[in-house]
Amino acid sequence: MTSSTTTLGTTVRTDTTARAVIATAVGAATDGPGAVEKSFLVLEHLPGDGKVIGVSELARRTGLSKTTAHRILGLLTGLGLADHPAGGYRLGRRIVDIVAQTPCVRTQALRDQLLPYLLDLYRLTDEAVHLGVLREQGVLCLERLYGHRSAPLPLRIGSILPLHATALGKALLAFTDESLHSRGLAGDLPAVTSRTLATGTLLRTELDQVRGRGVAVDQCEFKQGVACVAVPLWGRGRTLAGAVSVCGPAHRLDVERTARELRRVAYEASRALAATVCGADATVHELPPATPL
Repeated sequence: MTSSTTTLGTTVRTDTTARAVIATAVGAATDGPGAVEKSFLVLEHLPGDGKVIGVSELARRTGLSKTTAHRILGLLTGLGLADHPAGGYRLGRRIVDIVAQTPCVRTQALRDQLLPYLLDLYRLTDEAVHLGVLREQGVLCLERLYGHRSAPLPLRIGSILPLHATALGKALLAFTDESLHSRGLAGDLPAVTSRTLATGTLLRTELDQVRGRGVAVDQCEFKQGVACVAVPLWGRGRTLAGAVSVCGPAHRLDVERTARELRRVAYEASRALAATVCGADATVHELPPATPL
């Protein structure tokens, strides 16, 4: 019996012959220590630019015997990690699938796609703009745009921010399926400033309000004298993709006006995410009605 699966245009045979080849290769590659290292060594030397390499040349570059190199290539080809066109071997298209699922690649793609919208926000508000995504430890700051008059904040790209004390964190927490208890946020919370919501009860009440108005606000809760406004970003099927915020000195930041600009730009950004990252047939929910902050 013969069947096949297709990944990014690459067909991987799973018929009886292929199964036998894979079984033989697995036995050879795992016979003794160093099997994983040898397989990785072969992958490192496979071309990824469309060119191919022969078994003899691959064996020479890796220092493996031709027999070992050939058997490992059989395993990798059977798994879709290597392609075997006429003339030699090259990296398989399944590698793209695997790499695309890694957090660093996914977050970089998200940052690259949303950068034009972050720039729009910066031009509209002339205040610092931040992009964040939910992580186990808190909010990961993916991007930060700021100018000469931006409010000083103790963060940089790659910083992890507290969920309960930032507008980004509250915008994400309000719309995630995770409970505060699972996040360790149900009891007493560390006070970053005198304005920080320091209990799970206060935070839960705040998140209910965020869900109702679609906007999160940080009134000097993370940095004394600095206010922030944040909204969630959505992908296909109302999937939470991240959050974007605008921050400025509390005495200068017009929260209502900033929220209007944020909601509008975030809506367009979410439409773009749904159409190009999550599928062209995606739909993004209409903006919820504006409510006073």
